[in-house]
Amino acid sequence: MSIRRITLLILFFTQAIYTGQANTIKRVLFIGNSYTDVNNLPLLVSQIAHSMGDSLYFDSNVPGGMNLYGHSINSITLSKIAQGNWDYVVLQAQSQEPSFPPSQVANGVLPYARKLDSLVHAADSCAQTIFYMTWGRKNGDAFNCAAYPPVCTYAGMQSRLRSSYLLMAQQNNASVAPVGIVWRELIQQNPTFDLYQSDESHPSIYGSYAAACVFYSSFFHTKVKNIYVPAGVATAEALIIQQQSNKSVFDSLSNWYSPGDIPFSYFTYSQHGDTLQFTNTSMNATSVNWDFGDGTNSNLLNPEHVYSVIGVYPVKLTATNMCQDTASYTDTIVVTTAGMHDETKNDNWQISYNSLLQEIAITGESGNHHNKLKIFDESGKLVLQTIISTYVKVALSKGVYFVGIYTSTNQTLATHKLVVY
Repeated sequence: MSIRRITLLILFFTQAIYTGQANTIKRVLFIGNSYTDVNNLPLLVSQIAHSMGDSLYFDSNVPGGMNLYGHSINSITLSKIAQGNWDYVVLQAQSQEPSFPPSQVANGVLPYARKLDSLVHAADSCAQTIFYMTWGRKNGDAFNCAAYPPVCTYAGMQSRLRSSYLLMAQQNNASVAPVGIVWRELIQQNPTFDLYQSDESHPSIYGSYAAACVFYSSFFHTKVKNIYVPAGVATAEALIIQQQSNKSVFDSLSNWYSPGDIPFSYFTYSQHGDTLQFTNTSMNATSVNWDFGDGTNSNLLNPEHVYSVIGVYPVKLTATNMCQDTASYTDTIVVTTAGMHDETKNDNWQISYNSLLQEIAITGESGNHHNKLKIFDESGKLVLQTIISTYVKVALSKGVYFVGIYTSTNQTLATHKLVVY
């Protein structure tokens, strides 16, 4: 296994975008044709990455009409792959060839997909291949319709492209960027904006933006949210594209990512009483780390966790693969039923509420005058935070509340359940 080099060899890249502070840096080589070149797709992805706090360094070889066979003997393509140190190499076939009959794809496409993928791994065993699943033409492939009727319509051509790209990924233990799937859903649900140029083949800026959203998630394993929107794309429609990209990529992870491939971090959870059960649904991870947002961590695959205080916690799951590539996913969890019982930390504290006077009475150890009092309602909303004193004025309506006493550094001294009648 090769060790990922840290030095940034800037001269190897035709584009080096946004060199400032970043959460994650990825290096990507795009191999394709005009579908990648139109609207400068790599630059769009890098602009999205920058808006998300990440950086993308990219290079490309995208001559018009080039197919995978042509790339497999192209000196520029071979040289760029051989440079190595890529996190990902994107392989995009000529727009029609993966939609041809299966026998023709088997002889004219799959062998060259395998050759290019093998060259990627020969240059760097930790590099990952991602096949760029493109889209059917707006009204099908009129040129090849008579010879092969399945491509006479958009739907038929899209179906064949999907099958062939998934087969390429399966045969090479690689991943797929499901751009064509996102296009299909957008076309069905939002016909008011056009993903195509007038030739009914190449992408408009809307189509390229949809592709860029998918590629950002494929490279950085993060949902797009509040990201860069290019000129020519309306903000409201950009949001629709972002949402569909997230849905298509994250709701069907197992379709697009293969075992032994890049890590992808994701989890679900359920609550049973005061215990939260976390279920790791990450892909291709050899180890995981959980940050529960309350100062505790776990390396267990599917941990249970009890929060001592109700509140809002950012839970972060980091997945790591054998090449030490990492992916993180964070979800915000509202804890409304915690492991809190009267005087769980200190039996000397007593807390009561006088509805007539609208005040909380606190008796017990005097402690430090800088100790803090926090009151949460049953939904986890913070109702009051103040310096502790014997009597605290606060108007509380009927209901269940949780009262916590903390040091000035937020260490828990006592937690109480308070019922106001």
